[in-house]
Amino acid sequence: DKRVKECTAELENDNIRLIETEQRRHAMMTNIFHDIRNPIFSIKGCLEMMTPESEHDKRLKAITEKRVGLLRELTENLFLVSKLEEKEVEFSESAQDIWELCESALAPAAIAGQEKGICVSSEIDRGQLISGDSFWLGRMLENLLDNALKYTPKGGSVTLRATGNGDSVMIEIEDTGKGIAPEELPYIFERYYHGKLEDKGKSSGLGLSIAKEIAVQHGGDITVRSELGKGTVFTVVLPLLHARENAARAQS
Repeated sequence: DKRVKECTAELENDNIRLIETEQRRHAMMTNIFHDIRNPIFSIKGCLEMMTPESEHDKRLKAITEKRVGLLRELTENLFLVSKLEEKEVEFSESAQDIWELCESALAPAAIAGQEKGICVSSEIDRGQLISGDSFWLGRMLENLLDNALKYTPKGGSVTLRATGNGDSVMIEIEDTGKGIAPEELPYIFERYYHGKLEDKGKSSGLGLSIAKEIAVQHGGDITVRSELGKGTVFTVVLPLLHARENAARAQS
């Protein structure tokens, strides 16, 4: 019994040290991401002021702007993921109409789809209310729609469905893209994850991580099912307004 107590105490101390180390690492990385943002903005500003004359210089500027844009997106997303994981992002709590949220996210997706030759459509139940932050919920939906459009070829389709289901609303974003291999499905919400067929130079690998964290912090979750060559369905489940209000009253 004495030895068990000693081993238990050692494990508890080791666990405390691991937590403290992780907290220090996380704080350090957050500071790094924050410090990197300023020079990136400066570089971007300098590039915008440049007026290259030769075609060669114009191409170099375009390439540099593209790379700086990707670096800026990566840094901003890293900073955001860090804040989300530390619960440092403040979400407003107000009634949100699912139909309005989905239609707002669909508007830019429909334009992008038209440019790529992809049909974007929706099937949304009206009268479904949830509690949350319209900006961040909108970003979650936009990330999922962007992801669907990214992997759907010309002539394909992306469909958003939203239906009430008891105390929750289920939002499905289905595409007819190339699909995800079964062995990759458990990892797609992890930070920086890129599929085997994905062009790593075109994505930070953080969009799905951000969407997942937003859903979780609104009391919901995101799951995925997919079949290679046939497409992918991301399913967001969020508690309806009355369900969250009932849960809050129960806790109080």
